[in-house]
Amino acid sequence: MKNLSVPIIIIFLFFANAVNGESINKKRIDTILANLSKNNIPGVAVGIVQNEKLVYANGFGLADLTSKRKNTSITRFNICSVSKQFTAACIYLLEEQGKLKTSDYLSKYFKDLPAYADTITIAQLIHHQSGIKDFTTLLWLKDMEENGNTTDQQAYTVLSQQSSLNFPAGEQESYSNSGYFLLSKIVNIVSGQDLSQFASTHLFKPLKMFNTGFSRTHQVQNKANGYILENNKYIKYNPQTSIIGHSNVYSQIADWDKWFNEMKYHKILGDKIWKKMLTPAINNDGHQIDYAGGVRITSFQNQKMISHGGDLPSYHSYMAFFPEKDLGIIIMNNNGTFSGY
Repeated sequence: MKNLSVPIIIIFLFFANAVNGESINKKRIDTILANLSKNNIPGVAVGIVQNEKLVYANGFGLADLTSKRKNTSITRFNICSVSKQFTAACIYLLEEQGKLKTSDYLSKYFKDLPAYADTITIAQLIHHQSGIKDFTTLLWLKDMEENGNTTDQQAYTVLSQQSSLNFPAGEQESYSNSGYFLLSKIVNIVSGQDLSQFASTHLFKPLKMFNTGFSRTHQVQNKANGYILENNKYIKYNPQTSIIGHSNVYSQIADWDKWFNEMKYHKILGDKIWKKMLTPAINNDGHQIDYAGGVRITSFQNQKMISHGGDLPSYHSYMAFFPEKDLGIIIMNNNGTFSGY
């Protein structure tokens, strides 16, 4: 997790109080976030789930600067890399269905990738242990376009042109969006469905997260537009890429009690899948890393914490769940000036 922005630090201070058993002061959170998101600028939405209930949910600032539509608890934001846990869940669901094994090598699914595909397993993609170069960086180096209308084919082509890895598979963890892009392709290969449809059918709809899902088009109802600040003026900066898996789930605060409760009760995915989701990986040398199935397993205030952050130029997100306290937080924003996580 990178340096937290001022709004997120403030929220985490309140959250720390809740971890220590103190009550959440909703009015103080409202006041602080309203002040930070005033003057008709893009803002933030925050949700806190405690003892299975969404006890705090509110939005601040604007979802759209032209129409002056406000952010609320039901505004949908791009949650960036927080999306990765849903991709991992789909892979583990397919493994439970007997359609793949996470011990499979990539060459089983991608016949035209270089020889490195014979050395990398699906599990190593999940845990960022593959050594594959990040496709977002490779595409940027190719045309210097940060927010281009990139496609799966472009990402796959640039990866197939790489003759080597950053390191031998399994030797270390190095965060790479390429792994989760390839996971999205594997979901399509073995299920016959695009990841967006598979996740909707087997994950979001059963969980009744009806306003959460992957989007290749970014044409999402009631979404917050993303904004960056240029020359002291906010400019709309919505993602253009159609690539999913690593990012590009749109979600709303009001859906997250369902996901945090699933982390607790395992009603949809089941105990076996959640054990895989929440078990950190081990490198070849026996060293345990903190990355598990699209989430990091660490601690905060001496409490186990399941978390992940996400960043795009105009969107930022962060989620954390404390299973021992039955306490979760989800933060989404559409203001590029907010720091990453």
